[in-house]
Amino acid sequence: MLLHHKGLIIVSLIVIAAFQGCEKTVKEKPAGLPELIRCEITVKLSGSPLPGASVRLLSTPPSKSWSVMGTTNASGVAKMQTYGDFNGAPEGDYTVLISKSQTDDIPQDAMSGGNNRIERPQSKMIVDPAFANPTKTQLRLTVTGKGPIRETFEVTGP
Repeated sequence: MLLHHKGLIIVSLIVIAAFQGCEKTVKEKPAGLPELIRCEITVKLSGSPLPGASVRLLSTPPSKSWSVMGTTNASGVAKMQTYGDFNGAPEGDYTVLISKSQTDDIPQDAMSGGNNRIERPQSKMIVDPAFANPTKTQLRLTVTGKGPIRETFEVTGP
């Protein structure tokens, strides 16, 4: 009977140790990172939500550079994160950079052909590259107050 109780204790300790390893690690905020304001950006192409677009906020002036970015979901909404781990964006003025490209799949017959040459998949831009160029895009955003900040941007194709 005593051996049975020791076995249960050992199994319990193993289970507890296993769950300890499953805890999500919370990253420490970098030194100097200001308060973050919840920020959601909706991207539309020809009036429809654009899923899978990359959205980046570039500080204006660029000297205050926090890495703020997000990717749009199926509804075209990007929840912005600073350094990829912290929800929101610091207060400030930003140039908004939006990009999306699509790479064609490699056809199956291209891989099974006898010539041992695989054609490179072609990548095509879905969003006009000017929207991803900080000197050409006209998209701007000011993050201020308690938030949440919700803004919609319409982009065009190439």
